[in-house]
Amino acid sequence: MKEDFETIWNRIIDNQGNNFSTIKKVSFTYSIGEDDSFNPSVPVNHPKASNKENVKKAYDQWPVDGPSFFSKDIFAASYVWGVLSDSRIIKKDE
Repeated sequence: MKEDFETIWNRIIDNQGNNFSTIKKVSFTYSIGEDDSFNPSVPVNHPKASNKENVKKAYDQWPVDGPSFFSKDIFAASYVWGVLSDSRIIKKDE
């Protein structure tokens, strides 16, 4: 059974600042803002900001085989996928 999103979101908060990877093995970290913004640290001029609602929409579609399988309204999909695919966030037996 899929875990409640708030449990997942709390793990995302707990793991901010740690290294994660996109499907193409691009390493990144992220921070969570006071406004629940999800802010990957990525190169300048790259769309990067997201938020809790966006991450929840992605989680509602989980599991997917890669960021291109999310619906087109998922912003910063490569980074959201990188976080959700990590076993620190979603346990592999789910």
